[in-house]
Formats: sequence, structure tokens, C-alpha cells
Amino acid sequence: SQTHVEFHDEYCWSPPPAAVARIVMGVVELVEHAHERGRAPLGIGPDTVLVTDAGCIRLTAPADYATTADRATDLAALGALMFFLSTGIDPDVVGGGVDARARHDRIGRLLDQLSVGNPCASGLAPVIRALLHPEPSRRPDASSVRMMLSGQAPRAGATVQMRLTPR
Repeated sequence: SQTHVEFHDEYCWSPPPAAVARIVMGVVELVEHAHERGRAPLGIGPDTVLVTDAGCIRLTAPADYATTADRATDLAALGALMFFLSTGIDPDVVGGGVDARARHDRIGRLLDQLSVGNPCASGLAPVIRALLHPEPSRRPDASSVRMMLSGQAPRAGATVQMRLTPR
């Protein structure tokens, strides 16, 4: 028995961009909603994102009252989730055991490599880098992330601009 594998574009690989865009925007909106109410859904990750049969995005991570540090942790977790959704790789495996700046640089180099031929990774790369910034105060808030992903002008202080829309 033989297996037949056919590649239509040998230089392009990616999870389905429309599905990734829908999940990412859904999670960003949930995080934004929680943060606006002073709460944080701590523990955001692939194992806490649920897509219902109706296509709704839900977080199974419990939301609790949030400090500024909790919100910054959520934002970094959101960046790690975007990295995972666009590449299939957990960034903690790549960046573990080093200081925050070295981890950010290592993840950035890997993201550069994985973005070649991957429209999801290349489209999300600027936002992922911003969310994983080693200085929590330099991470864009959830509202700015939503605006960046939808192509709207972010609020003053946001430094990343990109557009990711489902097709």
C-alpha cells in the first residue's frame, strides 16, 4: 500500500487563516471584556479555549479580580496562545530556562523562521512580539490588540499595527 501526498504550494504552510483569525479575535474580545470589568481569566492557553458546536469561543479559565500584574500575565498568555495557534509550537518549550529578554529574543528568532510561508504566523508576528514583551508595562492592552487585529488605529502608546481578518 502506498500513501499519496500532494502539495499544492510547497512554500506555504499554515493552519487555516480564517479559523485562526476567528479564534484569536474571540479570545481577545473575551480578555478585553474581562479586563474592562477588573477581572482576569488567568490560565489562558490551548487547553482553556473552547470552540462550541455553534462556533462560539469560550474560555474555561476562571476569571478572578485582577491586579495590573494579572492583566499583564493574561496578555503574555494571549501572545503565547497566538504563537501556538499560528505555528503549532508552545513558546514555553522554546524559551524556558532563560531570562525574560533572552526568551523574547529566542522566541522572536523562531517566529521569524516559522513565518516563512506561514501567513498566520507572519500576520500575527507583530502582535505576538508585543504581547510577549519582557517588560509587562510595554505590552498593548486587550483593546489595543483587538484594534490592531481589526485594522483600526490603536490608541496612543500602541506601537504595533497589522491586520488579520477572516476570509
